[in-house]
Amino acid sequence: MMRVSLLSAVAALTLAAPLSAQEAAAPTDKASVTRTSKSDELDAKTRALDGFFACLVKRNPEASAQVLAIPADKSESGAAIGKLVRAEDGPSCLTGVGGFRLGAQKDFYRAGLARAVYLRKFDAAPLVLLPVAETLAGVPSQPNPMRSFAACLVDGDLPSADALIRSRAGSPEEMNAIRALQPAMPGCVDDKARVALTRQSLRAGVAEALYERVTALTETTSGPN
Repeated sequence: MMRVSLLSAVAALTLAAPLSAQEAAAPTDKASVTRTSKSDELDAKTRALDGFFACLVKRNPEASAQVLAIPADKSESGAAIGKLVRAEDGPSCLTGVGGFRLGAQKDFYRAGLARAVYLRKFDAAPLVLLPVAETLAGVPSQPNPMRSFAACLVDGDLPSADALIRSRAGSPEEMNAIRALQPAMPGCVDDKARVALTRQSLRAGVAEALYERVTALTETTSGPN
């Protein structure tokens, strides 16, 4: 049943394309317009959050990396991210993205930070990560279903995962990246797990997984020659 519900969620993700990508003459009803409005609102919040953390990481690259070094399942992680967000550069970065309600996006802070650090480090998908499944065989899996799901997607299709977090939320490029990841999704879900799959949660999970895989690979391949 989990696989069936996941496939339904994936279909909803790919069919909920932004209006700019739909045919102008396509019929609509009040319900679909409402769904589109809510989707547009979430996309706008995601774009604002991406802009905020890009600014924050640019100004505090070392502090950002230190915060992400704290495991996500530790209580200290949330506190450290909160401290970074409230630091001196926080208000000015927030003003730069329109002063949206940052607190409403608190569940996505770590993902936004991870995305910004990853994109700052890599101008393009790091080809060195392609053999990640073998290289990171000893890295323990995540107990959180969404985190495990996203890590599996990254291991199975790094270029598409990379394309997803580089894309602008709500854009055709985002939809294309989700469609490219779709074939790998059923095989990445535990039948007993429950994954709340939305475009925002997928972007967040993939961003964290990409950053963690990059960090783990760097640690396993770096060292004295």
